[in-house]
Amino acid sequence: MKIFDIDKLLGTLTSYIETKLELFKIEIKEEISTLIAKAVVYVVLSLLAAVAIVFALMALANWLNTILESSFLGYLLVCGLIALFTVLIYTARLKIQERILRKIIDEDSSEHEDEQ
Repeated sequence: MKIFDIDKLLGTLTSYIETKLELFKIEIKEEISTLIAKAVVYVVLSLLAAVAIVFALMALANWLNTILESSFLGYLLVCGLIALFTVLIYTARLKIQERILRKIIDEDSSEHEDEQ
C-alpha cells in the first residue's frame, strides 16, 4: 500500500480543475447575461427618452411659432438651440469622456475591493 496513490491524486486534481472551469464558465455567463440585460434596458430607455425629447422640442417649436406669429421661426430657434448644445458638447467631449472613464474605473476598483 502506497502512502500517496498517484492515480487518485491525479483524478482528484483533474476533477478539481474541471469543477473550477465549469464554475468560471457559469460566472462568465452570468456576467454577460447581466450586461446584456442592462444594455437592453438602457437602449430602450434611451430610445424612449429620445422620442420624448423630439416631441418636447416639436411642441416648443410650435409654441414659439404661435407666440412669434410665424410658421417657421420657432423651428429655426429650436434648431439653433440644438446646434448650440451640439457645439458645447463637442467642445467639452474630451472632459466628458475623461469623467466617464474615471467613473467606470472608480466603480471597477470599488467592485474589486468589495470582492476582497
